[in-house]
Amino acid sequence: MTKKLLLLTTLVVGVLAFFAGPASAQYPDAPTAVIDSTSVLAGGVVNITGDNCFDTDSVPVLLEGEQIGSLPVADDGTFGGAVTIPSDTDPGTYTLEAICGETVLSIEITVSAAGVTPGPGGPGAMGPGSTGDDALARTGTGIDGLLKVGGGLLVAGAAATLLATKRRTATA
Repeated sequence: MTKKLLLLTTLVVGVLAFFAGPASAQYPDAPTAVIDSTSVLAGGVVNITGDNCFDTDSVPVLLEGEQIGSLPVADDGTFGGAVTIPSDTDPGTYTLEAICGETVLSIEITVSAAGVTPGPGGPGAMGPGSTGDDALARTGTGIDGLLKVGGGLLVAGAAATLLATKRRTATA
């Protein structure tokens, strides 16, 4: 009787393990932003739009660490607006940053001298330059497949043991 109870318990646990999926945390989408052009004149305007920014009421915009503007954040987490590049900015490549809470979105832009036609510079996506200390790295893959294989093997082993036990008692 104990063997049958043990086998039945093993079978039930195996079936549950087969159908159980791993618990997965639900992470909110990371903030994102895009700019209309990666090439701009000194004194020119860059349009920035973004979403998934729920940690703050405004998004400061920095050029090489100096704040040059701030964009309002709507209730749905979207933000956007125009930011003027200071007219005294020397020609060159600069880092433009938009700070959404603890997430810093950054992109390289090319600034040309006022009165000079800027080079080609299409739209650009601002990527995370850094994130807050509490951000978790996304590593590895899910274990759905391993759980199903393990559960299937557990059920198969329990069934084989049960059949072997029945055959022994039938021949005895």
